[in-house]
Amino acid sequence: MDGESLGEDLYKSLKGSRYLIFMDDIWDIEVWDDLKRYFPDDRIGSRILFTTRNKEVRFVDSHIELPFLSKDECWELLRRKVFKDENCPQQLLKIGKKIAANCDGLPLAVVVIAGVLTNMRRQNTRGKKLQQI
Repeated sequence: MDGESLGEDLYKSLKGSRYLIFMDDIWDIEVWDDLKRYFPDDRIGSRILFTTRNKEVRFVDSHIELPFLSKDECWELLRRKVFKDENCPQQLLKIGKKIAANCDGLPLAVVVIAGVLTNMRRQNTRGKKLQQI
């Protein structure tokens, strides 16, 4: 099925229904221009929400500009994602805060890095257990 057919099927399935569509990280206004025709405007309360970091894409009726996270907020998010309810080991505190600061206030960057660090932590734990055997 090509993109055109898929878009037409989407339009038919949404027509006459209330819907909420969420699209993350729209970078190009042309992408939205290509997509919007597949969302019927039946004036029955449907909404389309999307995120973007590109100020050129802000072309809709209303927008909400969210602030970047502070360095402390980035660190707290990273710490919670990696260590859950545990405390961060003291020897990792300085590097952890530096990693969080390098995420430039972007929550997605923090969450992605946290996933990588969590995976590394699990592998390290498994490696230590194997060495004990």
